[in-house]
Amino acid sequence: MFGIGEELKAARLKRGLTFNEVFKSTKIDPRFLQALEEENFEILPEPYIKAFLRSYALEIGANLASVMRKYEEMRSPSQEEPVVKPETNSTHPPRFVPYKDALDRLRENSDIIWKSYKKFALPVLGGVVILILLIALLSVKPKTNIESFLNDEETEPAVVSTKGIPLTVKALKSLYLMVSLDGGDSLDYNISAGDSKEFRAEHRFWILTSDAEASEFTLNGKTLDKIAGTGLCAQFIADSTGVSAIKTYKQVQR
Repeated sequence: MFGIGEELKAARLKRGLTFNEVFKSTKIDPRFLQALEEENFEILPEPYIKAFLRSYALEIGANLASVMRKYEEMRSPSQEEPVVKPETNSTHPPRFVPYKDALDRLRENSDIIWKSYKKFALPVLGGVVILILLIALLSVKPKTNIESFLNDEETEPAVVSTKGIPLTVKALKSLYLMVSLDGGDSLDYNISAGDSKEFRAEHRFWILTSDAEASEFTLNGKTLDKIAGTGLCAQFIADSTGVSAIKTYKQVQR
């Protein structure tokens, strides 16, 4: 059975794709793509490994369900329960169960009772299920306008809060961005040159940019210095006091 890396590599080669070609559509740095195929997860940002795997598998036509299952099994190996072996040197005879016949008769009587009353029990159970479904449907708040239906397919959650620390990211060139607000799930963006995104967090942001030089960050109304120089992608933490925990990665030349 193929491992995660072997399955990804086989799917990519089957389509005749290079890391650079996959990068153009996914905006995931080729260095990260290579790390996925080598199962070198240590150099990848922990909260976003699943997002990378999902995007990569979909792009190269790999079996997404198989890739994600293997990753979950690798990260959370099952713990087998210890097998208790029976004692082979015991001199005691097998235990006699005096009430075995009585238990058998009780099971037979239970089956008879169930067959007698199931024609009444099944309709009652069906009615209870229908009642529960009706209560659940009535408790769902209906959508009030057409825009709410159009927004159902949006992959990027809207930032509706006007409270907290503001952070604006402007792309001087097209780039790929990942943002986590207060330790929550990641938000993935492909930002075109000249466009910008605004976020708000109560305490801190976790940022990953594919092009540090082309990313202009404004934190709490103050434009930050460049996080890193030419040819580098970077990840860092930002809060009300500034930027910390900066890590940079060299981009693969394309």
